[in-house]
Amino acid sequence: MTETAGGQESGGQGNRKFKRVDAAFASVYSVLSPFGERLNFGEKERDAIANDLSEGGVSLLTDYPLPTGTQINLRFRLLNEKETSEEKRSRKFRVRGAARYCVLTKEKSYRVGVRFINLSHEDQAFIARHQGLI
Repeated sequence: MTETAGGQESGGQGNRKFKRVDAAFASVYSVLSPFGERLNFGEKERDAIANDLSEGGVSLLTDYPLPTGTQINLRFRLLNEKETSEEKRSRKFRVRGAARYCVLTKEKSYRVGVRFINLSHEDQAFIARHQGLI
């Protein structure tokens, strides 16, 4: 676990509403707000790798720091190999999120905890099935 500047721990289950599961998938994001961060990032989408995932959010590894509170648009695709139905096996996600913490890793990248803001019930259920929770 890592302690952030505010003294809160990141990296553990703690008082989380949803169980986190280790993950490794590609994603892209763009910054929405605050305006100053959007100016710094521009309109470009940035690459990130998901480090863990829950029904409530995702931890991303990226080359760029995202200050707490920064809102992003996030895109990724999940594959659930346990599903037998072809149409239920894969799902594209387009979700808005807010950075909850940002810490520099030993590898000199940034681990950013992102809370989902507008995840649909269908998307949330897919993540739960993906994690084997339902």
